[in-house]
Amino acid sequence: MNAFKVISFMLARRGDEIGATDEELIKSLGLQGKGDSEQLYRMLQAYSNNIEVFGFKVERNVLDGHWFLACTGDVASQARINPFQGRTRLASTLVAVLIATTCDDGGATVEQVRRIRKIKDVVPDLKELEALGLVKVKGDKISLTERVGYYVDLAQFMRQFTDHVNETYK
Repeated sequence: MNAFKVISFMLARRGDEIGATDEELIKSLGLQGKGDSEQLYRMLQAYSNNIEVFGFKVERNVLDGHWFLACTGDVASQARINPFQGRTRLASTLVAVLIATTCDDGGATVEQVRRIRKIKDVVPDLKELEALGLVKVKGDKISLTERVGYYVDLAQFMRQFTDHVNETYK
């Protein structure tokens, strides 16, 4: 198999294990040795440039370090790729979890998310998010799973959140 096919196969993996790590890609491509990471990143950049015309790009999930295929903004908006399938309350609850996690080193709690969402009961939403594999709830504590990184551009979220906070509390 040529490198293009290997990268396509590895990055398109779905299920419990989405995409591939640096180590998995290096091994599959036979790049072990000096400069293997640099060579891998050059290959991923070239691959991403080639598939962009088809509406795809290569992204990295910062939560688990896996590279994966994602739709470009144009394709994603046309296809309406959304794990919430129109359930904006779940998206709002997930954003509340992200904010609570960002603002508190101890992690998010059900009470923090409830206050951010300004609703009486967030537990049903949290159970649905847990069923989607996006959060884990243990008692009152809520943690994000790696799967969030496949649906949310966390770096962009943090930039927008920081800009909002800076604008609001100047």
